[in-house]
Amino acid sequence: MEPVGSVSRITLRPHDPTTGEEVEKDEVVRGYEYERGQYVTFTPDELKALDLESSKVIDLEMFVPRSELEPVYFNSPYYLYPDGQMAVEAIRVIGAAMADAGVVGIGHLTMSRRERIVMVEPRGTGMLLITLRAADEVRAPQFASLDDAIIAQRIGKFDASKFRDRYQEASRELIEAKMKGLPIKPREVSASADRSDGGAETQPRAGDAGYQSRHT
Repeated sequence: MEPVGSVSRITLRPHDPTTGEEVEKDEVVRGYEYERGQYVTFTPDELKALDLESSKVIDLEMFVPRSELEPVYFNSPYYLYPDGQMAVEAIRVIGAAMADAGVVGIGHLTMSRRERIVMVEPRGTGMLLITLRAADEVRAPQFASLDDAIIAQRIGKFDASKFRDRYQEASRELIEAKMKGLPIKPREVSASADRSDGGAETQPRAGDAGYQSRHT
């Protein structure tokens, strides 16, 4: 590893982007920008009042056909496993009934002090729970025409092992090379990474009160 000078972690401190003046922590408040340059601010007690106690209870409200749920609404998956013999039998019976009917359960679960919309479906000896995005978090679909011949040429079966996070792999390789003092070689960029046609655009919607403003 090549020698470097004194190294330490940096700290990020809030500052006024207009003047560059550093802002003390007790001057920072949470708020939401409802119009450009216009904010509504919240006190810590007001935000704390929104918190909900986390719960292990899943409140299923309805069962719907699995085919009605579009993947665009899927957020984070979790595996649920029974914690006792009685639960094993209950999940087996309920899961079998759901699988036979081709339906999934839709309900609510409180996680990390926030209520989430969830989907539950049978998976192996347990259940698969997927948190769902709300309707206002999903953009309207934009359809692109694809030639039938292109689809026919690339048709295949899904194999998750073929899809890798190349950025994470490159990061690990870089870290290992730096630790071993090996020369760093630039990675080749594939032609597909530079394509600008036929791409699909995704964009998250801002819904949390995550903006920060300063007392005036």
